Amino acid sequence: MGRNSSGTRGGLQPGDATYKGSIGKPEPLVNMKDPALYKATKEAISRYHAVLGVRQKNVKLAELSAGTYGVHVTANGKSEGVYLNKKHFMQTKKAVEASHKRGYASGWSTKTNKAVAHTVTHELAHATWNANMTGANQKAAGKEVNKLFPQILN
Repeated sequence: MGRNSSGTRGGLQPGDATYKGSIGKPEPLVNMKDPALYKATKEAISRYHAVLGVRQKNVKLAELSAGTYGVHVTANGKSEGVYLNKKHFMQTKKAVEASHKRGYASGWSTKTNKAVAHTVTHELAHATWNANMTGANQKAAGKEVNKLFPQILN
């Protein structure tokens, strides 16, 4: 996994498996101010669904902690939804792309040619993992992956 859009360089902190910030004032994606950014976001969701055949219906904008582009929330073992940071996704598509380019230059984020799709796909992948990887072997693999983060990132 490496560097990602979780808002923390290199992903989750050692031993951490959940977002600790607040999620405030959720609202529908249609409230995005830039039609190009809305279109790119919807296309990323649609592409993810088409390629993997996995549906995540609850994707919304919300107020998230600074530096966090998006989060996936699981409650009681089930996906509650994906929340994209309003502050980030209420900008223009060009501003979002510029923000990601700064992340690429600093080494904070993995370089991609579709910045919006990167964040959306990343969060949808969390939803897929949590929804489908529920067996004992998958849970054990998840724990092993989390143990590896400090070794890989240092």
